[in-house]
Amino acid sequence: WNFQAVIIESDCMTASPQRVALVTGAGQRVGRSIAEALAQVGYRIAVHTHATDPRETLGAIASVGSHGVAY
Repeated sequence: WNFQAVIIESDCMTASPQRVALVTGAGQRVGRSIAEALAQVGYRIAVHTHATDPRETLGAIASVGSHGVAY
């Protein structure tokens, strides 16, 4: 999977220096690609998975210098 994140920022989003995204289904396929793409552009990621272990996704997020937390 190769996705590019399209990020739309409004005035309320730029007021905070830290950008955070909650990505559901981030353990695999499209959700994981979205989480990794957002991490690459500086977002901190809240990862939600149902039946998948989130450690690989969290590792990919950390490898680009971002921070991820699993819920």
